[in-house]
Amino acid sequence: MKRVLVINDICCFGKASITEMLPVLSAMGIECSLLPTALLSAHTGGLGQVHRVDLSEDMMKIAGHYKELQLHFDAIYVGYLAGNAQIDTVSQIIDILREEDTLVFMDPSMADNGRLYSGFEEDYPEKLKVLLKKAGCLLPNVTELCLLCDEDPKTEIDWQKLNTLLYRLSDECNGADVILSGVENHGRLQVSVLQDDICTEYIHKKIEGHFHGCGDLFAAVVIGNVLKGKQLDEAVEKAALFVLECIEKTVEEGTDERYGLSFEEVIRN
Repeated sequence: MKRVLVINDICCFGKASITEMLPVLSAMGIECSLLPTALLSAHTGGLGQVHRVDLSEDMMKIAGHYKELQLHFDAIYVGYLAGNAQIDTVSQIIDILREEDTLVFMDPSMADNGRLYSGFEEDYPEKLKVLLKKAGCLLPNVTELCLLCDEDPKTEIDWQKLNTLLYRLSDECNGADVILSGVENHGRLQVSVLQDDICTEYIHKKIEGHFHGCGDLFAAVVIGNVLKGKQLDEAVEKAALFVLECIEKTVEEGTDERYGLSFEEVIRN
């Protein structure tokens, strides 16, 4: 059985992060080990004042125990970090636990809708670039791509410019593959995949609304399919279709968008 280490936060309410990725990866037949970066009472998207517990002091101890156990990770995924100070910690953990055949995926989970998430310092994107160079595959959204490429995410950027930024980010990160989600294309949504210097696109319908946790679900399905032997472009298409089905189920049930996607029924079927 393939094993992935998920370095991400634990969101106690409002489905996101580890609470989404663990069940999805498990349902795909992937063993999921955890290394939590922070404990949050809820996600930061409209659920009031969030109680946070920074787990930086515990992370290296957990990683050290994994090293003692001689655990092999087929993939390491890095998502939400608790701020600038944690970047170096995660960098060291990757050095400790990564082996020659370990795939490293990173979602620069820090921003959406043109702005940084609450709690992040303005220089976080610049600091994060050092860590992203250790990844083989990056999964930013449009806002994150702009911030990482020193572009104003609040200005309208056409597809040609986004395409240029994809190549720039890949070049700055040692030729890493880049999966860009959340691109609007004539009333539909586009996911772009840059791999081996070739960019391909997958377009699907857009459902109006702001749905939390899409990125974590998307990443889980991409990683699960890659570990099951699928090519990256096929894994991305499957992930996009899965998230779309989860959104449709959420709308059908009339669930409060802030609470997260109704993915449980979808993975059950």
